Amino acid sequence: MQTQLTISIQNLAPENGTFLTPVWFGIHDGGFDTYDRGRPASLGLEQIAEDGTTGTISTEFDLAGFGTVQGTIGEAPIAPGETLEFEVIVDADDPTSRYFNYASMILPSNDFFIANGNELAHEIFDADGNFIGADFIVPGAAVLDAGTEVNDELPETTAFFGQSAPNTGTTENGVIQLAEGFIPDGRILSEPMFAEADFTAPDYEVLRITITETPIDAPVFPELIDLTGFDGDVTAEVTFTREAAFDNLLQFYETDAAGRVAGLAPGDAGYEAAVAANLIDGVELFANNLATVDQSLVLAGGTYYAPALLVDGNPDNLVTIDDGVTGIGRIQREDNVWGFEDLTDFDFNDFVLTVNSLDGTPTAA
Repeated sequence: MQTQLTISIQNLAPENGTFLTPVWFGIHDGGFDTYDRGRPASLGLEQIAEDGTTGTISTEFDLAGFGTVQGTIGEAPIAPGETLEFEVIVDADDPTSRYFNYASMILPSNDFFIANGNELAHEIFDADGNFIGADFIVPGAAVLDAGTEVNDELPETTAFFGQSAPNTGTTENGVIQLAEGFIPDGRILSEPMFAEADFTAPDYEVLRITITETPIDAPVFPELIDLTGFDGDVTAEVTFTREAAFDNLLQFYETDAAGRVAGLAPGDAGYEAAVAANLIDGVELFANNLATVDQSLVLAGGTYYAPALLVDGNPDNLVTIDDGVTGIGRIQREDNVWGFEDLTDFDFNDFVLTVNSLDGTPTAA
């Protein structure tokens, strides 16, 4: 099932605190490891940590094959107190939609950054596709040093502090470790604009990330009978007729707006078998050839119903909304009239249903 995720980021640093570069994120199956402490940074992570650029880590994510949804949130610099949102569409049932990684550079710095090293730390969907979401804070104590550039705090080599070109610092050839902080009384902390940028201070917070879900309503199939506006039982007065050699039988099954039954959507393998297993007992419409019948049906309100034509009464030979997804539609609706095709002449008169009225208690506003 497709759903929309809203990823919200908020720079929690105090006024005159640390800024951030655009936040890269990747959604994956639990296999994408952004970094390991005590090991050298990948080229993609090095470029985030030194210059805040995300192009290479994006390529690394694509090539790894653990997920397909990723993005970069915001424009540099992201100031203290600033909040940004980014929306993406994911398939909740896809295993590559389960986990969330992020990375961003601390500004100003030579190569300080934040990211999650545990690729399983932020589970946003469980194994069954149920939304978990995320709401977490990255503290100053979690800021990392990429070990790729000497922390000299020189203006010409320090991003957002005077550096004019990427990859201009002194190479360190180190490994990723927790950042020890800026140089006490050094250039950065002595600059009034960054007087409160000591992220090693107690209770310093760098970033908050929240992930919320907005399910995407699939278009309502026009062939469905919509009783979602009723509470309790609904009486439907119907008229039906047939002009066909087969003794066709019309039944119904309950669905959602997308036509799903037993968790299967039209077009999914096994859909018509699920329809056959979920036909409503006791609601069957039959007319002799060229005969017209008036009948009252009672259905429960609050849901959708889809018609299923049993060709010659055979539950293994169905006409359903699945046909229009997997091939050629065999149900045609015009206003309150449904026409069905049992073979291939497409006159849509092999069974014709007219819903004359619906009588029930409307759902309270």
